Parts: sequence; structure tokens; C-alpha cells
Amino acid sequence: MIKHATQMMRTGSLSVHLVNLPCEVRGSYCENSDGTFSVFLNARHSEHRQRKAFLHEMAHIYFDDFQSDTDIDKIETMRRAP
Repeated sequence: MIKHATQMMRTGSLSVHLVNLPCEVRGSYCENSDGTFSVFLNARHSEHRQRKAFLHEMAHIYFDDFQSDTDIDKIETMRRAP
């Protein structure tokens, strides 16, 4: 996953932002209109939790979850780190 993220950052297709999100939100991502992705991590959380959130959001991007017909609750369960 890290290799994929690194490649995306090198090509400019991924940007990561630290923002103040509600405390219960660890992170989020979106696909931009130009086909790139933005990952938002909660600046209020520890670096360890931010790393876990980053990997979680990257899994959504890697597995193309925006395009999935699978129920979002099932997707979230699949992407949760053990």
C-alpha cells in the first residue's frame, strides 16, 4: 500500500492534508474532478492514529471503493485494520 501511495504522490495524483476534523473522524478521502485523490487526516489525532487512518483511506483508493456496489458498512468492515 505504501509503495502505491508513494507512486501516486510522485506523479501528483495524491495529496495528503492534515485538517481539524471532528474528534470521532480519523480520516477521509475524495476523488477530485481531475482524477487525482485527496486524503484528509485528522490533525487532532496522534501520528500513530494518522498513519493507520492514511493506510485505511489508501485501501479505499487502491480497491476503487468509490465505484463499488457493495454496501458501505461492509466495505468499512473489510478495510478496517485488524
